[in-house]
This record gives sequence, C-alpha cells and structure tokens, in this order.
Amino acid sequence: MASDWTTVDTSELSAETGALYAEMKAAYRLYAEAKAKFEAQMQEDYAESIAEGEELKFGYKFGKLSITTGPAIERRAAPKAKQGLGAWLAARQANGHSC
Repeated sequence: MASDWTTVDTSELSAETGALYAEMKAAYRLYAEAKAKFEAQMQEDYAESIAEGEELKFGYKFGKLSITTGPAIERRAAPKAKQGLGAWLAARQANGHSC
C-alpha cells in the first residue's frame, strides 16, 4: 500500500464528483458532531471511574463500540500543504509510480 498520501485540490474534480464529495462531507460533519457529543457524554458519565490524567479512548472497527483508557491528551490536526491533483499525479508518474 502506498504511503505517499497528498491533499487533493477538490476544485479540480468534475462537477458530478465534486457534488458527491460535498454530499459526503456534509454527512461526515453530521457524523463527527454526533460522535463528539457521544464521546463527551461518555467521558462525563464515567469520569469518576477513570484515574486522574486518563480518559476513555474509543474504537469503532467493524461497527462495534470498543473502549479503553489512556493518557488524556489535547488533539490538534496539523495543517497539510495543498497540491493540485493533476500536479500530484504528474509527480507520481515522473517518479515511476503507476496511478
């Protein structure tokens, strides 16, 4: 599996693909909001049962809810540089990768 992921400039997508992407993103925003509320409520509900400096960690593989505890950490997404899809594909091809 390739490990050279890149961010896609979605303005380069076709109208149909762009519309489907927008639909997917809207659904994901709803999911992310519901997930954040659920996880915050779980943290609140079980706070007294978790050691200081720890928090619940959640897993959702195969549609099943799994939990564990681990160090409480602050999460921040690191911004990624954007590159056009065409430029990325051309660079991959120039480096001998098949697309």
